[in-house]
Amino acid sequence: MIEYIIRQALLKDCKVDIIYMCDKGITERSIRPIKIENDIVEAYCYLKKSIRKFKLENILAANFTKTKKAG
Repeated sequence: MIEYIIRQALLKDCKVDIIYMCDKGITERSIRPIKIENDIVEAYCYLKKSIRKFKLENILAANFTKTKKAG
């Protein structure tokens, strides 16, 4: 399901909120996927304000970013 959400975000060019496990622990990130290759997700990370690479196996959860409705 996580890979499906990431791939859909890639196709629709939208943001995804993820929970990611790295060497320093577990972090929450908002990303915009750019490409998926060999189980690596290359994405713009809004927390770090740069393009980063994420191992698909280390993404513990993923959901489309909810946008606030105006008015």
